[in-house]
Amino acid sequence: MKLEWLIKQGEENDEDLNIFSSLVPNMKQLPPTKKLFLRSQFQNMMADEISALQINLLNLQPQV
Repeated sequence: MKLEWLIKQGEENDEDLNIFSSLVPNMKQLPPTKKLFLRSQFQNMMADEISALQINLLNLQPQV
């Protein structure tokens, strides 16, 4: 499993990886359709956050 490989490669202190690792036990309890739904929701949240960050960065640039 790629997650296990990353951890073994010295990524134990990777905050982002630790967040996802902490969710694994709970995810294993869910049915496949719920996992797909949560993945979709998470991807939407990430896209919204990235878009907001990009908009904020654009607003910080000096106007030419």
